[in-house]
Amino acid sequence: MQDGFMDALFDFNAAGRYVGLRLPYSDVDVTLPPMQTELRWIKTMALDMRYPFLLPRELRRRLCALLPNVDPLVPLLSVPTGQCGNMRVMRHIETLRTAFLERRQVFYRMKKCGGDVQEGTVFPCRMVYDLSSDAYMLLVWDAVEGGILKLRLSQLSAVRCVEAPIPEDMEAIFQAFLNKKRRSLRLRVHERNNAVERCFLLFGSYDKEAYREGRSYVLTVRYYAFDTREVFEKVLSLGAAVEILSPTVWRERIRNVLRQAAAMYERV
Repeated sequence: MQDGFMDALFDFNAAGRYVGLRLPYSDVDVTLPPMQTELRWIKTMALDMRYPFLLPRELRRRLCALLPNVDPLVPLLSVPTGQCGNMRVMRHIETLRTAFLERRQVFYRMKKCGGDVQEGTVFPCRMVYDLSSDAYMLLVWDAVEGGILKLRLSQLSAVRCVEAPIPEDMEAIFQAFLNKKRRSLRLRVHERNNAVERCFLLFGSYDKEAYREGRSYVLTVRYYAFDTREVFEKVLSLGAAVEILSPTVWRERIRNVLRQAAAMYERV
C-alpha cells in the first residue's frame, strides 16, 4: 500500500530522483511541479511524532528521505504544544478512533462562548485537521437537528463512545447533505506580503484550484455552508493582498466590515 501511495503521488526520473507531484485523477499523465508550501506540509506531517497513528513509521521514513532539504511548516518540539498538543485532545482522538473503527455513536459536551453547556449524542462522520490553527475539527451528524455540526476538539470537555451503532445509511445521508451545502469562493491573490504562501496555508484543509494570471493568482476555494464564517475570517486576515472575484455578495460584506471598523475608530 505504501509503495502504491508513493508511486501514485510522486514522479521519479530514470535515475530514481524525485521530480514532481503526479495528478492521480487526471485523464492524462501529468507531473505538476509542487509548491514549496505543499512540500513543507508533507515534511511536517512526516516528522511530527505527536500523532503516530496518522502515518506508518516506514512511510514517514521514506517521505523524509524524499524531502531531505525541505523545512517543516511549523516548529516541531519534543513536548507537544498548542491545541493539538493538549492531552485532553489526544484522549478525544483516541476515543473517536474507536468510534470510527467500531461504528459507534458518541456523546459530547462543550461549553459555549456565553457559558451555556451544549451536549448530545451524535454520529461521527469526519475528522479534519486545520494546519493553520493547529486544531482538529470533528464533523458529526445531529439527528435531532437534521444537520451537520462542526466541533473543535479543544473545546470539548467530554467525549465518550456509546453502545448505539451508527446506521448503515449514515454515509449516504452525510454525503447528500454535503452536496446541498457546497459553496465556492474565487480570489485574486497578489504576490505581496507573502499572500500566496499564506493562502495555501490558511486554506490547506479545503479543496481548491489555482492558476497564474499575469502577476497574480486566481484561487478557487470550495467549502460548505457551515464553514462560511471561518472562511470569511481567513479572507479578512489576508487584507489588501486579495481581491474577491465571486460571489459578489462577499464584496459587500467586506465593505460593511470596513465601514464598521472605520466608524469605531472615528468614535475613539
